[in-house]
Amino acid sequence: MKKNTKLFALAALLFSFIFIISACSSSSSLSEEIDSTNKPEGTYIEGIISINHDFSSSTTTTETSSVSSLSNSSGINNVNTESQSENEMIIHLNSGLSKSEAIDKVEEMGYRALDFMPELDAILVEVPDNGARVSAMSSAESSSDIRSSQPNHIFTTQDYVIPNDDNFSRQWAASAIKLPQAWRQTTGSDRVRVAVLDTGIDYNHPELADFIDKDSSYNFIDNNSDAMDYNNHGTHVAGIISAKGDNGNGTAGVMWESELMAVKVLGDDGNGSEWSLAQGILYAAGLLDNQPRQTADIINLSLGMSDPNHVPKTLERAIERAAAEGIIIVAASGNNGSRGVIYPAAFPEVIAVGALEENGSDMPGVASYSNYGPEIDVTAPGSLIYSTLVDDKFGYMSGTSMAAPHVSGLAGLMLSEGIRARDVRSLLQDTAIKLGNDDYSESYGYGMINSYKSVYQANKINIILGNENGDGYDIISKTKVDLNQSKFIIEDVPSGEYEVIAWIDIRDNGKLENGDYFASTGKVNIESDDYLFEFVLEEYYK
Repeated sequence: MKKNTKLFALAALLFSFIFIISACSSSSSLSEEIDSTNKPEGTYIEGIISINHDFSSSTTTTETSSVSSLSNSSGINNVNTESQSENEMIIHLNSGLSKSEAIDKVEEMGYRALDFMPELDAILVEVPDNGARVSAMSSAESSSDIRSSQPNHIFTTQDYVIPNDDNFSRQWAASAIKLPQAWRQTTGSDRVRVAVLDTGIDYNHPELADFIDKDSSYNFIDNNSDAMDYNNHGTHVAGIISAKGDNGNGTAGVMWESELMAVKVLGDDGNGSEWSLAQGILYAAGLLDNQPRQTADIINLSLGMSDPNHVPKTLERAIERAAAEGIIIVAASGNNGSRGVIYPAAFPEVIAVGALEENGSDMPGVASYSNYGPEIDVTAPGSLIYSTLVDDKFGYMSGTSMAAPHVSGLAGLMLSEGIRARDVRSLLQDTAIKLGNDDYSESYGYGMINSYKSVYQANKINIILGNENGDGYDIISKTKVDLNQSKFIIEDVPSGEYEVIAWIDIRDNGKLENGDYFASTGKVNIESDDYLFEFVLEEYYK
């Protein structure tokens, strides 16, 4: 007989560092959601996973949580070594050994004693490197004088990076796409170059001046090197990508560190030709005789044709050539509110971005003006976006033109973390926040971009069966499922009392932190039966 339990996350962290999920009985209809064919033999656990996201802006100011380490049955911690000192190990000795005896013991094993804590019968030792530490932990536990060993975990606060820019509170988009969490890992790099093909950029704006490569900027409307913006559109787009952050003034871009190329392909009236646009794309890609000092890594196209049924062939070829150079191309889906993504976003080489509007503390919704169709990749905030304007000003604009640069900026953050350009698109899709019941929709694509997950490439859910052991777990079974996978099965489960845990460990460091997603059964008694649990993973904040 199948036993069903539905699990919801609590907000509190228990003293033992175990996050317990309240359990209540639910209807057996859940069993119908699992394929009844090819069931495994023996005792097994089935799980259904869903994820709840927190869109309240207050979460961005929350401090980080405590840490929970995961360890397997051998006592060797099964966590990312970046959360540990690679050259240190803690050995827990049998009680009664004096300091000199403890030091002699570890030195006999070839380790250098760093400190001794008699209250816990523990000694801190130095090992050459992480590989030696893992090996040492196994060999140390074979000694009769040693009870256990562990890495020297690093416990640290994990504050979100909240910039002190005086108008940051007006930027609802930053919280929605989890930028403060991503910023604690990276704020970008001046090695990443973003070409803004638009009405130009006000390169004297204090929020942008430090990031603009004036020597590589160009005006394809007047065929000169003056790419100054007199329209506002290009400057607004550039500010979304890379307004200077944490400087006590104005706004913060998605990237605080970057290099911008102002490529003027639209006139002061906001209009431009396919020819100028194709030139601008080839120029940014370093494919014209007139070349920039360095080619772009990303091209942002917050522009498009009004007729999605006419394929601009010249532009198509320019797009193909630039994409063949490995350049990431991002474009707006269009503002007609109709089915039919406009060009250049409709080209298969381009990441097509639809627009979202704020919905209070609830999930953002697709903006009514945002074009949709099978070409849409992802969505991003586009309504009432606060950013830079010409003449040192700031203001709001709305449109898919505002959504696209959020994606370009996030792509820049990803590149600055060493993610390969060819992997950016699939990671954006895999880590996006679903905005409905479907994994993909012509309305919102794969969902709203999630900066935190994208930067850390967090596209897996850990499924863990284990028991609490001190400040960690003895792991009986551990597996990973894709982020968009809603079901799992753990086979050959031995009888006993266990916890079943579903956890998106965003930074993959074995620490339960703000921004992670977590759910647990608490202690459950597993007998000779099959069990079904529904996990509702909640975004964790302490």
